[in-house]
Amino acid sequence: MVLKINFSDFWPGFNYSDFIVYKILKKYYEIEISETPDYLIFSDYSVNHLKYDCVKIRYSAENVRPDFKLADFHIGFDYSDSPNYLRLPLYVSYFDEEYTLGRLVKTKSASDIEQIINEKQKFCCILSSNDDATRRINFFKKLSKYKKVDSGGMVLNNIGYRVENKLAFVSEYKFNIAFENESYPGYTTEKVLQPFHVNTIPIYWGSEKVYEEFNTKAFLNWHDYGDDESLIEKIIEVDEDEAIYKAYLQECLLYDRQASLYFSELRVSNFFEKVFKLTSTSVDSNYRYINSVQKTISTKLQAALYRFRTKSK
Repeated sequence: MVLKINFSDFWPGFNYSDFIVYKILKKYYEIEISETPDYLIFSDYSVNHLKYDCVKIRYSAENVRPDFKLADFHIGFDYSDSPNYLRLPLYVSYFDEEYTLGRLVKTKSASDIEQIINEKQKFCCILSSNDDATRRINFFKKLSKYKKVDSGGMVLNNIGYRVENKLAFVSEYKFNIAFENESYPGYTTEKVLQPFHVNTIPIYWGSEKVYEEFNTKAFLNWHDYGDDESLIEKIIEVDEDEAIYKAYLQECLLYDRQASLYFSELRVSNFFEKVFKLTSTSVDSNYRYINSVQKTISTKLQAALYRFRTKSK
C-alpha cells in the first residue's frame, strides 16, 4: 500500500524522517510525501493545515485537548476511549528499544552504584527556556536556599553560558529539576526519563498520574509530598544520607524492568491500520464535511487559538 502523506505545523527544526510516527509507518508501508496528500499529520505550532483537504491526524506534543472539529484522528497525551484517538506520550519519541531496554532496565551492581556516586560531584541542575513556568522557577529559588542549583538554560542561567549538550551537563549532578511546563493527568514528557539515561535522579512535577507509567520509588515525585517544602526536606535527606541515595539509584524507572505498552510499535501500527481501513474507500463525505466546516473558521481565529496553545517553553 502506497501512502500519500505530508506533515505540517510541527515545531521549529522538525524533520519528518526523524519523527517516530514516520519511522513506524515506513516499516509497514510505502510512503510518498506529497503536497496533495490523502493523509495529513499536523501539530499545533502553526495553522497551515487549514489549506489541506484530506484526512487529518493531529499530533499534540503540548498540553492541549483533542478537538475532533479540527482533525479526524488525534494522537496525544490524554487518556481517552475514543476509537479515533491514540495515546502516545511525547517521551516515547525520545527512546528507541535499545535506549529504553538497554540503559533504563540494566540492573546496577554494587560497583556500578559506587562508580555513579563517585562521578556525581555536583548537587542539582536545571535547564529551562520557559519564563512562564512559574512552578519550576519558584521551586528552583526555594531549593537554591539549601545549596546552589546550577541553571544552564535560557531562564535562570547562573553558570555564564548556555548548555548545548543536555545529557552531558545533567550527568554531572545527583539531581535534576524535571518539572513539566504544566500539570495535567497524562501530560508526561521526556523530562522524567532523560536524567535516568545518565543516572541522575529527577525531581518531578507534572502529571498526577505519573505513577501509572513509572516507578515513583526511582525518583522524587512532587505529587507524593504535596508541597515544595516537604519535597525539599526529602531531597535534603536523600542528599545527606548515602544509603537512601543508593536505594533510589538501585530502583528501575520501568515497572518489572519492561517498557510499557506506550513504547509498542505494533500498537501505533495497529492504530494507523484502523485509520486507513476507515478512510480507504475514499476521503469520504464525513471527512470532507469536517474539513469544509473547519475552513469556514476565520484564519484570524485560528491564529489566536494557535498563539494561545503554543506558549514558548
